[in-house]
Amino acid sequence: MQTSSISVGNNDYDLAVHVAEPLTSKTPILIYLTQHGHGSIGSYIYTIGKGTDTYSSVLQQGEDAGVQDLAVNLGRVISRKYSCPSYVCMSGYFSPFEYSELSREVLKACETGKA
Repeated sequence: MQTSSISVGNNDYDLAVHVAEPLTSKTPILIYLTQHGHGSIGSYIYTIGKGTDTYSSVLQQGEDAGVQDLAVNLGRVISRKYSCPSYVCMSGYFSPFEYSELSREVLKACETGKA
């Protein structure tokens, strides 16, 4: 699992990404995105499917329903793009601007296999 630190706006985030080699339709992509200083686990989502048919399950409900919605969305994007299952864990506060920038960083990390 590769990890990195990302600064967006006035906030810092830790990103951890694991992409199996080789990536198949059965091997999941794991994403952990946490705001610095946030101690609780937040929303943890499992998504399966490919194309427009994706299904998400909430494994851990976070404190903020908005963060859960963003985690579900990110899981769907990853599962659609790579046609494999995904686990997404997001903890902290994410504004729409920050989420947009962070999701680009997540997808770039999935492409390169390096967070």
